[in-house]
Amino acid sequence: MKTSLNANAAAGHTISDTTKNGASPIDTMHYVLDAAGSIMAVYRNKKIEEQPIYGSARIGEYAGKEKEGYQTFNLRKYELGNHLGNVLAVISDKVNLYGHNNVRDSARVAVMSANDCYPFGLPMKGRILDSAGYRFGFGGHEKDDEVKGFGNHLSFGDYGYDTRLGRRWQLDPEPIIEISGTWFYDIATNFQINIGRALGVKNVEGGVQNAIRHTLWQALLTRDVGAKAASRIGNVHETTTNVDLNQRVFKNETDEHDADRTIDLLNNQIGRSIGEQNKDADNITTAKSVITEYYKNGLYDYGRK
Repeated sequence: MKTSLNANAAAGHTISDTTKNGASPIDTMHYVLDAAGSIMAVYRNKKIEEQPIYGSARIGEYAGKEKEGYQTFNLRKYELGNHLGNVLAVISDKVNLYGHNNVRDSARVAVMSANDCYPFGLPMKGRILDSAGYRFGFGGHEKDDEVKGFGNHLSFGDYGYDTRLGRRWQLDPEPIIEISGTWFYDIATNFQINIGRALGVKNVEGGVQNAIRHTLWQALLTRDVGAKAASRIGNVHETTTNVDLNQRVFKNETDEHDADRTIDLLNNQIGRSIGEQNKDADNITTAKSVITEYYKNGLYDYGRK
């Protein structure tokens, strides 16, 4: 059997996957996404299978298929996670009642699954209960158990992630950037704590990760102290003399330091614009706005806008 993914080339989100036995499809999944790439519904073989439940973030999923006029338990599952976003347990909407001496005096929820894991996401043997087959796990990412077995592989932003190794396995999306000691599967230079990790980008001068860092920095500053003060801080950080902000192409720039300085100032402008639009937003919402801008319109780097 072979499973193939169909992704949105512009945003990099998986929109369907098909499992084939030879030339014949035996299972097809389609994902309905919102503008930010969050899953809103999952269809299996053209029939709706589940819908995630959201508050300010995803809190569970609804399996549907409830008869009109009836209440069916165990169709709604709610995830219990830690501060890292790891799904540690899943409970259902079913409540089990208990009592003593013919008096009901307590209630317990039905635990559908529970697990613990090692630092990079590998499930711990002997500490796993997975009767629910819940879709999401370590870091809140979707599990791809059909690839390498239970809990060994995560979609992780559609770049693939092996929890046993703490490494991704798809080709680096930007292998043309040459850095000593890196190779084609070496996303984010294999550095685990990395702002661009989820995007699969490297931290190089004039690169995408540097663009995201500058944009987010100015967005947060603008939100907190205003665009004027953020601009003043940004200009002090960069030397602004002899900088042509009308220049938009840096692919053949001979002086990379001058090009990087110009790129930083241009991304600072984008960040301040985002900050002004998110004056009451928290850090996570502001960061998501920066990532959305990157996917939708791009940021300035060597050879890309």
